[in-house]
Amino acid sequence: MKRAEFINILRNELQQRNIDDIDDIMLDYEEHFNCKLEEGKTEEEISKKLGDPKTLAQEFSVQNKPKNRMQKGILITGLTFMDIIVGMLFILMFATVVVVACASIASMTIGVCLLTTINIANLIPSIPYYCAFFASISFFCLTLLSAIGTIYLYLYVKQWLKVYFRWHKNTLNNYVYPSLSGHPKITKKLSSILKLLAIIAVMGFVGMLILFYIISSISAGSLEFWRVWQWFVK
Repeated sequence: MKRAEFINILRNELQQRNIDDIDDIMLDYEEHFNCKLEEGKTEEEISKKLGDPKTLAQEFSVQNKPKNRMQKGILITGLTFMDIIVGMLFILMFATVVVVACASIASMTIGVCLLTTINIANLIPSIPYYCAFFASISFFCLTLLSAIGTIYLYLYVKQWLKVYFRWHKNTLNNYVYPSLSGHPKITKKLSSILKLLAIIAVMGFVGMLILFYIISSISAGSLEFWRVWQWFVK
């Protein structure tokens, strides 16, 4: 069954059964089709996986019927406790995104300081400029890598939050809504660009770090150049 046929049948069946929030329901199924199509599925495969639209509409009719008060109370109580635990987990995940973003900003700040010889509060140890140059490029590459990591972390945590809300919604409504993928919606073009930039960032970070070590060792006349330059001596 094609997408348009599936959607039309489902909408008509829902209207005949006087189901509430039909537009919201159809929006969920449209989004489900879009996500699965981007994953490489065909319209026929998606429709087959979802099942008969008439059966789905009948399930919406069932979930609209009033539930036993005790069953509903137990279900809501259980979900409330779970929401508290899961909510704390999501707070930790979003905090991780913030930490990685701060690390990206810190890395960029260090790179700028090394490149421009700006030494904030004398935090950067004494180092020849030609050595600092390679170190700054390495930090800029690390900035790019951590920035990409921040983007991916944010998109995944945001998508997992949507997946949890959909599961929550389905639990209260007899699982009539289509499930969501745990992977965020990213276009193939954007994904390819981010992956390419990540590879360049890793290669640049490692390469510049090796060059920095080699040049610093030659300049200081010692493999432990930090000792010669007395970096950790108060």
